[in-house]
Amino acid sequence: MNKEKVPIKLSTLLIVYLTGFAVILSGVLILFFSYKGQNTETSMLIEFGNTTSKYFALDCTGPLLYGDYGELNKRIREYAALADIESVSVTNSENVVVASSDKVLIGKEYPEKTPGSPAADTGNNLNLVQTVQQNGRLLGYLYFNLSKERVIDSMRKLVRSWIMFSLVIILIMISLASIGVRRVTSFSRDILKVTRKISCGDYTEKARGGGFLESEFVASAINTMERAIEEREKTLARTNSMLESIMNSSPEISIWSVDWDYCYTFFNQTHKQSMKRVWGVDIELGKCILDYVHDKYDIKSYRGYVKKRYDEVLSGKNFNLVEKHFLPDGTPLYTASYSSPIYNEKKEITGLTIFASDITKRKIAEEKTEQSLREKEILLKEIHHRVKNNLQVVSSLLNLQLGRVQCRENREAFTESINRIDSIAMIHERLYSGQDLGRIDMKAYLEDLFDSIQTTFVLKRPVKLVSNMDSVYLNMDQAVPLGLICNEVFTNSFKYAFKKTENPVIEVTMKKEDDGFHTLEIKDNGSGFGKSVDLEKSETLGIVLIKALTSQLAGISTFSGEKEGTVFSFRFPAADST
Repeated sequence: MNKEKVPIKLSTLLIVYLTGFAVILSGVLILFFSYKGQNTETSMLIEFGNTTSKYFALDCTGPLLYGDYGELNKRIREYAALADIESVSVTNSENVVVASSDKVLIGKEYPEKTPGSPAADTGNNLNLVQTVQQNGRLLGYLYFNLSKERVIDSMRKLVRSWIMFSLVIILIMISLASIGVRRVTSFSRDILKVTRKISCGDYTEKARGGGFLESEFVASAINTMERAIEEREKTLARTNSMLESIMNSSPEISIWSVDWDYCYTFFNQTHKQSMKRVWGVDIELGKCILDYVHDKYDIKSYRGYVKKRYDEVLSGKNFNLVEKHFLPDGTPLYTASYSSPIYNEKKEITGLTIFASDITKRKIAEEKTEQSLREKEILLKEIHHRVKNNLQVVSSLLNLQLGRVQCRENREAFTESINRIDSIAMIHERLYSGQDLGRIDMKAYLEDLFDSIQTTFVLKRPVKLVSNMDSVYLNMDQAVPLGLICNEVFTNSFKYAFKKTENPVIEVTMKKEDDGFHTLEIKDNGSGFGKSVDLEKSETLGIVLIKALTSQLAGISTFSGEKEGTVFSFRFPAADST
């Protein structure tokens, strides 16, 4: 079982390394400066003795100045014990020993060396002399007697101890370095392994810290990122699955996309099945769609035709197209397709996508409906033709009868009846001869009706028609009553208005108003009907017929013309506003 590694701060490890390095460097510097310019142990000993005696001479200044020789003896004993000194003696300014580690010398003149002479090597011992002064005043002398062997042995022990301590520090640093390198190497391997797994879509491997606090942070961040990527991958997978399900849900909609080389980048199952049914091929992603199609019966070089269409889309255009194909058994297949470019995040075109729906059932139904409509149209035209012919027969019979009528009033009644029948017959004629079986162009109809009525009257001068009519279309339910009303008004003008008029004119104005009503005005330049005639109360057949037809159209009609000319005004609602 692996033990859990305790995280270490890299900064802490760095501090340990720097501390160890500083310790080793200081030891090297001390040894270097100790040996600088000195190559013998005696030189080292003299240097050591001079340094030690200078410090002790300073320490003896106070007791020697105040004559406190007891304190001075006490310090000499302590110092001699600490510094491995054979003997220490302090004299006054007259070189008389006042304190010494050797009590025999106290009170005597120091015998060995003249004060102020340099240190002397006497074999096993080293004698040193230091002057004790206070502000330039000579207080006495300090005599050191060092054992060369003891001091050098102590120095050697110190050097060996320092070397051993440095070696221990080096070993510790090497161990820590080894541990750090192993942990860093292990952490690097783990990170590399985890990143490779993530790139392959495997999120089971987790990053480990490697023993450093900083690497623990990095590992934690990588694991968090891994979890986030895994969640996004799952979300993306769910979205892709849903989109794929949606795109394959309809058996009548083919969806596919190609790149700049016309190679498939996507297609749904419906398109795959359609290509199998129409072209007999099994398509694959990455294959060129142009390799699957061939020339058609109605389009030579169909591959070039498809390529041209795709090139137009790849240039940034969209297109809608309805195509007719034939299955191997000869069955027609209609498709309605919509193509558009595919853009990347830089708004660059990377390919195109096509949505094609199977509209065969709809096209067949439309063709059947169109055929049925054509048949019904022919039938309806035939009906209108027969009605018109029957009305013409009636009109012809009345004309034959008119030839036997001698009475003027009866002849006028026959003529008016013939004109009324002809006005209705003309509507049926226009219906079966026109393009629209449900509506009548009233402008053309009224102009023809005017010409027809004018042929039944013999006047000195022909009546001129001034037409100010808009293109108004009425259905048969409105056209027949309005035609009869206009027939009565025209007939009335021809009969009574122009007896004394040199240049007879009838002006017809018809418009469709914004309020959903039609307005009709018929005006002549005749003599008018005078004050003695009240057309509103007239009981003549023409006026009665006009009133009845006006009521049938839910309109309002008025006559005016007491002075010059007669004006008939008629206002009625349009068929879509009633």
